[in-house]
Amino acid sequence: MNIESETNLETNLKANSETNSEINLEVNSEANSETNLEIYSEIYSEIYSEIHSKIYLEIYLEANLEGNLKCNLEVKTDIDLKFIPSFRKDTIKRTIITIVHTS
Repeated sequence: MNIESETNLETNLKANSETNSEINLEVNSEANSETNLEIYSEIYSEIYSEIHSKIYLEIYLEANLEGNLKCNLEVKTDIDLKFIPSFRKDTIKRTIITIVHTS
């Protein structure tokens, strides 16, 4: 098995006072022989005060001997609205997933 795999994960979370925030990030990568695989994942989340937010990101990536790539990407965002005042519903979330397969 000759596997060269590089994974870069960057998570930035900015929140004001009285914010309960949780981020769960899970990356599963499986590659067979002679497969070079690079995964770049960035999550930017700006959450304002009194917002309870959960972000779940799961990446399942498999590559076979022929270099065919299968990616199952699941992104879940759960916001409990009872913590959001009526004048504070401006929540910004951006998720960037870039998968590069080099043979």
